[in-house]
Amino acid sequence: MKCDGRTLDHGTLEIIRKMAVERVREGERPSEVIASYGFHRCTIYGWLKASRPVTGRPRALSAAQERQGKLTVHYLPGYAPDLNPDELVWSYAKRTGHARRPLQQGEKLETRVTEQLAEIGRRPDLVRSFFRHPSVAYISDC
Repeated sequence: MKCDGRTLDHGTLEIIRKMAVERVREGERPSEVIASYGFHRCTIYGWLKASRPVTGRPRALSAAQERQGKLTVHYLPGYAPDLNPDELVWSYAKRTGHARRPLQQGEKLETRVTEQLAEIGRRPDLVRSFFRHPSVAYISDC
């Protein structure tokens, strides 16, 4: 039997949400958890998303990490692709790789991309160049 959450009072719905999220965190499959409560299957994913920590929120360093002094924390906005070296890798892969060549019959995109990224990884000078780019200079300034 499906349950219409709109007919439940806020307190009850909040208790169900907390219990469902906790069950998923303990290892149960989200689809099974939400089915046991009778809600639509997509509901659980909204609850899980809402229960995650907000991106961009600073996390505290452990006491051991602070003593070592090996880490420098850079607080970045929640969405900042121009500050992320991964974006430089993808840009390079699209510009210089196989992006313009169509897949052959039976060829898988995942295989092609994996091979290209492995090829980039075998070139340490190229990888270092991504970290020397002015937009991500904050990484290597430490």
